[in-house]
Amino acid sequence: MTREGKRLALLSIWALVIFFGFAICIYASSEAYSLRKYNKLKKECSESMEAVITGNELEQRRDINWFIGDKKYYVFNVTYTYTVNGQDYRGSILLNRKKHHSPPEGTIKVYYDPDSPDIHYTPYYKIDNGAFDIFIMRLFGLMLIAGGGFMMFWTYKWAQKRWWDSEEEAEGDELGEEFGALQEENKEEEDSI
Repeated sequence: MTREGKRLALLSIWALVIFFGFAICIYASSEAYSLRKYNKLKKECSESMEAVITGNELEQRRDINWFIGDKKYYVFNVTYTYTVNGQDYRGSILLNRKKHHSPPEGTIKVYYDPDSPDIHYTPYYKIDNGAFDIFIMRLFGLMLIAGGGFMMFWTYKWAQKRWWDSEEEAEGDELGEEFGALQEENKEEEDSI
């Protein structure tokens, strides 16, 4: 592999590290948004009641992901209705079959906003990552970005110093040897005269 090829390979590796850092930061930001939304929903929904479950259907879902591949899984689609001030409201929630081996039956607790009863959530609606987890993910992502950027800069400078400067020094040494050989020839000619 040529020197330029080695440098480009190292720079591509650090570019990948930076890319993964950005991906982790974006994922952590989406989790932070979901957590803020969930906390806001919990503050707004101060009233609770039992909702009647109207349906439990087992559905197959597919998650097509470039990293993991095609993944099939099953969810329970639980639909329910609840009545506030004589008005009926409907809702549904998807429960992963791995976490919830059987769907809830009969009734389900619903928390709703008294000012706007259509805004609601159930205790099954939870965010997996807490604020500390999100902070750690962001910190790790930023460390990858900063470390990858530093290593790209260092690789560029190191390659320049090690490979490019050494080529110039080698050329300079060759010129110095040629110049030294010419001086010795001139001295020999002077001595012979």
